[in-house]
Amino acid sequence: MKKFIAYLYLTVLLFAYPDSVLSQQWHIAKQVNVAWTPSDGSAVTPPIPQNEISYYVYLSDAMTDPEKLTPSKIGATPNTKFQIIVEIPGRYFIGASAIRTVGGEVTGESDISWSDTGNTPWGIQYYIIPPTPTGLKVLS
Repeated sequence: MKKFIAYLYLTVLLFAYPDSVLSQQWHIAKQVNVAWTPSDGSAVTPPIPQNEISYYVYLSDAMTDPEKLTPSKIGATPNTKFQIIVEIPGRYFIGASAIRTVGGEVTGESDISWSDTGNTPWGIQYYIIPPTPTGLKVLS
């Protein structure tokens, strides 16, 4: 009976584990270049002078924050491309949001678009490279 309860418990844990973490296409890399479709910032009536759209880029740890409640803002760019360099081993979701700047002042930010949503959810995974072996010798 105890074995049955243990198996049942493990089965429940497996199904309770965040599905978004299990169903990802993981790209193993320390450095990755990402891109996204630009936000249509010109769709404002009437047009706003000095209206600019740029982007914030985010990382969220897929293991400790799978719901992306506390993402880390890792940069800002006026472009629709960004290079991410991961320093801490782990699995990460990548996010981007559009920000509107009028006259040099941020006036609004869109919701964050995440890499784990859509038809092909994905994330990046980074491992530390193991140390180089030493002490090579000939065995007789």
